[in-house]
Amino acid sequence: MSGRFARSKLVAFRRYKAAPIDQNGLAFFHAGNARIGNVAQDQSESDQQPPPLQFAFTLFLIETQSGMIIPFRSMALISREPRSNYILILLILLFSILGFADDQALHWMRLDGPFWAPGLLLYWLIQPGIFALIGNFLFLWVFGNAICSRLSDNAYAGLFLLFAALGGVLMTFASPQESSGAAT
Repeated sequence: MSGRFARSKLVAFRRYKAAPIDQNGLAFFHAGNARIGNVAQDQSESDQQPPPLQFAFTLFLIETQSGMIIPFRSMALISREPRSNYILILLILLFSILGFADDQALHWMRLDGPFWAPGLLLYWLIQPGIFALIGNFLFLWVFGNAICSRLSDNAYAGLFLLFAALGGVLMTFASPQESSGAAT
């Protein structure tokens, strides 16, 4: 391997946990350093039921020497299977494989010029490369499963599509160039 991944080594392991919601409805996050050997201790803390106004969400991150932050697990209280997140991941995988096989086959799905309607709604389904695909899957798995388990499947899918369309509109204003992928 070359580039940032070859020079990266584990320099910190951070655990972010939500603080209780204050009277204004805002949750504040605080960070604490932990050694990798303390993961079992950290799990026992998050297994307890949270107070009613606390969103129990613990995020484990690896920070590399080059500054890259990689989330690898969240410990949200998952009460049900996040089916709509699994469906979104499968759709992105399917369309990305089709796009990798023939670059021009899915050209109509990219953001290409101002307000190209199919691109505004579907640009997030195709990824520009394998590393973008892996990164988006990692974030969808860590964050999407936690959020989807707190919402209904329909609400999560609707919010995902709404924010994807808003991202497409903002991207057309920010850059006139063709783009694809959820990380644009």
